[in-house]
Amino acid sequence: MTYAGAIGASTLRSALVVVVGLVLASLLAEWFRSTESRSLRKIQFVLLAAVFLTPNLIVGFGYRTLSINLLNHRWLNELLYFLLICFECVPAALWLLLYSPPPALSPEAWHCARLARQAGSPLQSLTWRLRFWWKGAGETLVGPAALLFVLSFQESELAALMQVAGWPERLFTDHVGGLPPSETARLVLWPVLIQLPVAVPLLTRIGVAISTPPLSVLSEKSRPGRRRGAALNLFGWTWILAGLAFVIGRPLWHLVDGVSRVSRTVQLQPRWWRELGDAVLLAASCVALTWGAAWLLQCVSRSRATLITGGAIRERIRLGMLSLLLAPGLTGTLALGLLTAGFFQRCLPGLAYTPAPLIVAECLWLWPRVVLVRGSIAARTRVASHQIRLLDRSPDGRQRAGAAAVWWRVAGRPLAGGVCLVAWWSYLEVMLPMILRLPGFDPSPMMMYNHLHYAQVEALGVKLAMILSVPLVLGALVAATVRLLEGRRTT
Repeated sequence: MTYAGAIGASTLRSALVVVVGLVLASLLAEWFRSTESRSLRKIQFVLLAAVFLTPNLIVGFGYRTLSINLLNHRWLNELLYFLLICFECVPAALWLLLYSPPPALSPEAWHCARLARQAGSPLQSLTWRLRFWWKGAGETLVGPAALLFVLSFQESELAALMQVAGWPERLFTDHVGGLPPSETARLVLWPVLIQLPVAVPLLTRIGVAISTPPLSVLSEKSRPGRRRGAALNLFGWTWILAGLAFVIGRPLWHLVDGVSRVSRTVQLQPRWWRELGDAVLLAASCVALTWGAAWLLQCVSRSRATLITGGAIRERIRLGMLSLLLAPGLTGTLALGLLTAGFFQRCLPGLAYTPAPLIVAECLWLWPRVVLVRGSIAARTRVASHQIRLLDRSPDGRQRAGAAAVWWRVAGRPLAGGVCLVAWWSYLEVMLPMILRLPGFDPSPMMMYNHLHYAQVEALGVKLAMILSVPLVLGALVAATVRLLEGRRTT
């Protein structure tokens, strides 16, 4: 297959993911809104988020052997990959549907427009029908559609392991085979240009979603009939259980089976601990840089925006400044890594073989995620944060002392969870360290991903268990420390 054919295959697959994903996300959103219990909605959302947040390193570990066996059955391999991508991407589209503001045209207005259509009425024309559709559903669906396209089009880790037809697998194979950097940069520009028209509405909808309080989730509760409600309930739980089984269950079973088979014969090597240290060092450095840069930029934008009256103008300035830096991180790890390598080799050759390219690329990739996490937390704690600032300025000493405890419960714990989430993404990122690899610096997830291409699956179970134990242990320590501090404050 030529490179143009590979790009066409990726585009066609992404278009199918958009069509199927929008239908599934719309049904899941209706099911989510029809759930009466708030605690049950949290359980549903947590289970869907678990599927979305499972790294493709874990998914690839569970399906590498099966994909090799399916190489002679290309269509089955493509169908399996398509199913896994739908399970992973649909929760993101669901989130954007739920936390976007309601459409400008309400269902009641849409019903009135349909009643007003008469013979010869201008409302019967195609132009007016398209306008009504855009105001009623199009503005709400364009963001999730763009998100589904971008996530599926730029996915490279699982595509390279399963060897599905597409530009990521073709370009990754050519890069590993020794394609010149200039030719690689020229080829990677085409996928980037294809994503640009889609990234513009995506940035707009994400900016609106993170700056809008989640009132639509609570106020727009759907009331389906008994039969439709039962069908939605069956569909929702079936989709969640299938996603957990395919994305988490099979890799976890594969991991337990591999560890039980080779744990007695495989010895822990000293270099494995050094590789874990390299992964933790890279993740901690990049998370600290991106999170600190987001906090600093937020402080600077607020200080400059105080010179301008009007909260809406201030918010637009802040979102505009942040959006300018989001585009590089939305191109995907494969394209970002190849472009960063080409830039440093051509423009800054003295820094091309230093940690600078890897740190810059990793921070650019993390930046949209940091902005999304911080913006979501800020939008949902804006009113409470204002009340906390009033408590902190109170002349009563007891109120000032209680402001810190209230801040921690309202905003501190979500921020700590956001830092852990970004660290999880950074720690298990494999494509950027592989493309921008440094001599003597071998993060453990990158090394395992490299070995997976040689089908050493069972022997890598112990190594994957070691990789996953680090965030689990650190998360348990952070949780225990937080509970200890909260217990001391209450006493």
